[in-house]
Amino acid sequence: MKKTKIQTIALALLACAATLSASASEITPVIQKSAPGDCLVTSFPMRAAQSGPAAAEAATAQLTVSVVIDNDRNQEVANVLAISANPQHSVMYELPKSGNVYTGTIEAGVYDLVVNIKSDNEDTQILLFEEDVEVSGTKRVMVNQRNATISTVIDRMSPSGIELMLPSTDGYSNCSVADHIMMLHHNDFGTLLQDEVASFCRCCTHVSVNVIPQRFTLTRMDIYVWNQGPVFMVIPIDFTKEHNGPTADGWHSVTATFAETPMSAAWRARQEPPQFNMTGFFVVAGKHCNAYVGVGNYNHEFPTDRMYYWAPEGYDGYYEYYPVLRDNLIEMADASVSSMPYRMTEAGLRPSGLNLAGDGNLMLYDGKLPDSGHPCYSDPLPDDAILANAVPALVCLPSSTNNLKWDNGFIYDFTGRYGEKLGINSFNFTDILTVNELAQIGDYRRTLSVKRDGTEICSWPGGFARGLDWGNGDMYNMEMTMSNVLIDGETEGFNSATLTYSPADGYIPTLTSLQLRDNGIAADRFTECADATLELTAATFSFAGYMNFSFKAPSAVKAEYAPHGSDEFSELPLNEVPENFYLPGYGTYYRASLGGVGRESADKWYDLRITVNGAEGSAQTQVLSPAFRLESPSGVGNIETAAGESRCDIYSVDGRIVARGVSNSAVQRLESGIYIVVEGGKARKVIL
Repeated sequence: MKKTKIQTIALALLACAATLSASASEITPVIQKSAPGDCLVTSFPMRAAQSGPAAAEAATAQLTVSVVIDNDRNQEVANVLAISANPQHSVMYELPKSGNVYTGTIEAGVYDLVVNIKSDNEDTQILLFEEDVEVSGTKRVMVNQRNATISTVIDRMSPSGIELMLPSTDGYSNCSVADHIMMLHHNDFGTLLQDEVASFCRCCTHVSVNVIPQRFTLTRMDIYVWNQGPVFMVIPIDFTKEHNGPTADGWHSVTATFAETPMSAAWRARQEPPQFNMTGFFVVAGKHCNAYVGVGNYNHEFPTDRMYYWAPEGYDGYYEYYPVLRDNLIEMADASVSSMPYRMTEAGLRPSGLNLAGDGNLMLYDGKLPDSGHPCYSDPLPDDAILANAVPALVCLPSSTNNLKWDNGFIYDFTGRYGEKLGINSFNFTDILTVNELAQIGDYRRTLSVKRDGTEICSWPGGFARGLDWGNGDMYNMEMTMSNVLIDGETEGFNSATLTYSPADGYIPTLTSLQLRDNGIAADRFTECADATLELTAATFSFAGYMNFSFKAPSAVKAEYAPHGSDEFSELPLNEVPENFYLPGYGTYYRASLGGVGRESADKWYDLRITVNGAEGSAQTQVLSPAFRLESPSGVGNIETAAGESRCDIYSVDGRIVARGVSNSAVQRLESGIYIVVEGGKARKVIL
């Protein structure tokens, strides 16, 4: 039985500006945030790293730094840092302001000084460096922003080759907001400063320094909310160049198709454009995850089901974005459907293999993301993939309002067939709407009951998040039915689940993902089942302290199928696949063949029932109804490819893609009807 501990990360979502939490570098980086205007600004106290074990006995010195700024340019000093120049002694201090100077007591030694200056019009970032400063006794240093004569311009080219423009005071342009994150990297100690500014009228276009530092590099990470979709840029700064930033080459993009849920369709029908949308992303530095954050629009509609990414050719990838695609529905807090995060690879943007269920709280281990995601969930999505177009799997995790001790509670989320997170069905989306607003969109479209030792302590989804008192019981039971699913816009789906767990054991059993595959490719419609499989991951988790889980494998996992709507379940023998075991975020991997599923009738939906057992009588059981479909291949042979052509695209008469790039022998999913077949640039109608 495998057992380990995984560290999680808190979710930070701000409407207008991203907020970064500290990474787990050897030296804790200083985090500086600002956002102008009326948007929410979060300010955390600046932190300095703890010195080494011998520091208590080391001689100390008084360091005072005077900074001359240009008041006419509305400049302000954001940080004054002292970083050890000794690569064997990783220590950093942030000097507090005292009157008009910055002063503090530090270990005697040799330091590099860094002064971070910004102007309130957000146009310029200035960093002043004083290198190899010997600090002993009482040391005074003066720096002047006037000496920052080495400057470069950060270009703002869009993927289409036009300049990315923010709105002015006179109106709107092709962007609504930009987020600029400056990374100060030390060759030996890693990231020391993350300085973030959200802009709404002017871009931060200039970066200036007084010297090109020996032991530091600067990287700008820019996000633009463009009217064609969010744009992510990673820009290492070379001060020998007058301009840094994207070129016409090297752009990558990715899109996803999202199905509407009944709730999201009802909500959109009552909204007036432009809707408020938000995109999300991880910020990653040297494989360390800093935060999962969001940046939204500014009275300006933009698509979030596609995004664009640029980094220079040959870039080593030390700083990365892991962006997610969304279905544009974000007006109700965490009400969107979010794709699995993407990451840049040598083959372009690919799903990262990270599980976002539970706000991404499963994915950190020892303070950082895994070097690569789960390989079974990192392949490009099929061309016909539609996110949220299937009944999702329920994921339950222990949760506590106490950072040090589990208070017997749990949270729940739903994850789809392609790793998408259905936040619209999660515990997060509870009492954000009024009773009247809920009624207009069909209520929560789920029922929920939680009992402690047989006594109900929660009877509806809205009550789940209102400071629920979990108490001290011997056994907890949850019953929930989620019906906010509409497959292909016509087939209603639901997930009916139960959860039982004992605080004495402390572990909650749960599914963490579920997929069906045809010849290894994710699918849920099959014309034959010989090569079809059910693939799932499951685990038991316990709360081990703030931002930490412990994990162990389930005691048993059982999979069953039945004709849709019936109770005639038959077991699908599951086999554990040890080579696909993966933490964090997934757990033990199981596979079952669908080869034994009967074909007593064609064009038929089937349900799945999955049971995950833990210890002390704990169990999670969920029925996904419907889960997969067997379809008749009749009529496929009537489609003939044009002479010399081996691939074709097939559309329904209303223009919906049915199959893309398939050969005549591989066309499998067609029911009787009328189709448009496109081959060699020519289209023809086919009646089956």
